Amino acid sequence: MKTIKRVCLAALLVGLFSFSIFAHAEDKPRLFVGYSVRGMADVDPKDAEAALRVWSQEIGYRFGFDLVTQLYDSSDRLARDFQDRKLDFVTLPVLDYLRLAPVLNARPELGMVRDNSPTTKYLLLVPRPAAKDGLAGLKNQRLAVMHHNQLGRLFLNTELLKAGLPESDRLFGSVQEKSKESQAVLAVFFGQADACLVSDKAFKTMEELNPQVGKKLQILLESPGFVDVVGFFHPDYPKVHKETAIGGMRGDIKEFERGRQIMILFNVDRVDRIREEDFNAVKKMVSDYDRLKRKK
Repeated sequence: MKTIKRVCLAALLVGLFSFSIFAHAEDKPRLFVGYSVRGMADVDPKDAEAALRVWSQEIGYRFGFDLVTQLYDSSDRLARDFQDRKLDFVTLPVLDYLRLAPVLNARPELGMVRDNSPTTKYLLLVPRPAAKDGLAGLKNQRLAVMHHNQLGRLFLNTELLKAGLPESDRLFGSVQEKSKESQAVLAVFFGQADACLVSDKAFKTMEELNPQVGKKLQILLESPGFVDVVGFFHPDYPKVHKETAIGGMRGDIKEFERGRQIMILFNVDRVDRIREEDFNAVKKMVSDYDRLKRKK
C-alpha cells in the first residue's frame, strides 16, 4: 500500500480516467495510457510499474474494461508513441509537456486539486537570521532539494537571474538532493544545509507536525502557483468518451465507493480542468527564464 500511495500524480489520473469512462461502458474497449517516470520522482520505476500493473488489473476487473498502461523513462519516446496513436491518454510533468507541445499537438486538460488548490507553490527557506542577507548571502552555501524537482529549480534559477546572480548550480557551494521534501526541510532545521527548496504543502505539513519548524525557518522566495502535472487525450480520441471521462473525474466518480477510495488514497480533493491562468503562470516563468538566459 505504501508503494502505491507514492505512485501519485500519474497513477491517479490513470485510475480516475479508467474508472469514469468504463463504469458506464457496455463493452470492454481497450484503453492505452502512458505516463512518465519523471512525474514520480520519489518512487523506484520498477516498484511503480509493478504496483500500477496490480492496481490496473484490480480496477479493470471491478469495472469491466481492458486497461493497458505503459511507464516511460523517456518523455521523448512517450511523445513519439502518442504521435503514432499508440496511446490514448497521457500524463506528463508540465515542463516536459511544454518542451514537447509542438509535436504532441494536444491541449492540456486535466490537473488535480489538493488542499483546495489546483496549483503548487515553491518556497526557498532559510534560517531566520540568514534572511536579512537575501539571495546574495547564499553564495557558496548548501542547498537541499528533492531530486528531480525541475519545476522548483527552474523557478529558483529564474529568480536568481533576475537578481543578477548565477544559477543555483553555480551560486551554491553544494546541492544536496533528497528523496523526500521533509528531508530537505529538516536538513535546514538541524543545520545540515543553509537553504531548502520545497513545496508550500510540504512546508505546511512540517509546520503542523513541529511548530518549531515555522519559528526557525523563514520564506526567502515564494513562487506563483504552478500546475505541476498535466493529463491530456489524443486529438483523435472520440469526443463523447472524453467528455464522459472528464465529467466522471470532476464529480461523478465521487458517487461510487471506489471513486471515493481513490480520492482518499491520493489525498486529492478532486480532478478538474486546468485553468488557463494557472497554466499561463508556468509558461510565463519559462519565457522569463529563456529571456534572461539570452541576456547573459
